[in-house]
Amino acid sequence: MKAPRFKAVKTPKGWRLNVPAALSPHGKRSRRFFPSREKAEGFATKLRTQLTQHGTATRILPPAQADSAVRAFAMLGENAAPETLLDAVREYLDRHNTRLASVPFEDAFKQFADAQPRSASYRQSLRQYQARLSGLHGRMLCDVTARDVEHAMEDFPATVFNFGLRILGGVFNYGRKRDLCATNPIEKLDRKKLPPREVEIYTPAQAAALLEAADPSLVPWLSTCMFTGLRASEARKMIWGDFDFAENFIRVRAAVSKTHRPRAIPMEANLRDWLLPYRCEDSALIAPQGLNVLRSQLRAAHQASRRAANQTRPTAQLRESPTCSRRQR
Repeated sequence: MKAPRFKAVKTPKGWRLNVPAALSPHGKRSRRFFPSREKAEGFATKLRTQLTQHGTATRILPPAQADSAVRAFAMLGENAAPETLLDAVREYLDRHNTRLASVPFEDAFKQFADAQPRSASYRQSLRQYQARLSGLHGRMLCDVTARDVEHAMEDFPATVFNFGLRILGGVFNYGRKRDLCATNPIEKLDRKKLPPREVEIYTPAQAAALLEAADPSLVPWLSTCMFTGLRASEARKMIWGDFDFAENFIRVRAAVSKTHRPRAIPMEANLRDWLLPYRCEDSALIAPQGLNVLRSQLRAAHQASRRAANQTRPTAQLRESPTCSRRQR
């Protein structure tokens, strides 16, 4: 490339000097006019010096930009190298572009909830947690920090806090894979330690009293949980066609199992006796009343059996009844 001459030429408008695009403040080839040859030659000398020191790849900054560059170097420190300023600008642009691509926290939460099929209980948990984390609503997902999450859940009980971390960890991992945020702040938080607690179980007398006090529509689901060890959520999805009364076994379909693996469970004679009076068509659910009604009926059965026995309710779970001590196969 031929080097520019920077020769001043006299014209009716004054002494003209051609400035190449590389040295122009606007990045385009321009012409400068001066009232005298001395001033034109002085400006040409500055351009030649700049060209000698930096080459044609440099350009002249407008005063405002030059002043901003000086202040930026002052913030970076006296000994900051030119590359330091470039690294700072690149880091800012990365964060800025990430923020432009991000979405509000509640929108990201909804996208995560709708991303794939969820069980009814898990969908309900997601809705409840999204409502309880209202302090984070309106914040961009990429701006939410570990401190923000911890502050939003500071009043949560330990078990609720730990389960919330599991949910939010999934939300931020979902956002990170889709460039909605750069990091997952949940990785910086620790779960709360729970005090050890002995788990009480139903005695045979308590199990019998609970079944006797239960609403008739609750008995199939309740007895199935007690005598098979099925999870309550799995038993809600069972249909009467899953119970083989001829061969005396229960088929847990993959669509019902929490682990998505089918299995077979022997049907106890006691369970068979409890189920036969309530048997319906094969396509019918054993608990068609829905989760909320089921919980109300179970609560009422506990209260009725407690009044009948004049005792406090044990902190047992249905899967831990001694009547279902046989391990699932």
